[in-house]
Amino acid sequence: SALAAHVYPGIVRATGVGAAASVGRVGAILSGYAGAAAIDFGGSASYFWVIAAAMAATFVALATVRRHVPRRRHDVSGAGQDAAVGQP
Repeated sequence: SALAAHVYPGIVRATGVGAAASVGRVGAILSGYAGAAAIDFGGSASYFWVIAAAMAATFVALATVRRHVPRRRHDVSGAGQDAAVGQP
């Protein structure tokens, strides 16, 4: 939810965070079935391939999101204050 709060603009942030949370919960439910199916299909090696594929998909998805890290604005005067939070 912390990533979703930075990705969505303020006007749709609540909807975006809610949608992200619901997709995560559906994924958590389906992962139990996918793991059991992988073990039934090919044993533990197949299970670890499914985990590796899920991790690779997560990496690709996070790499494509450009707004997941908020940009920091620095003070132009060089006083050392962070203009984004207003603290020295």
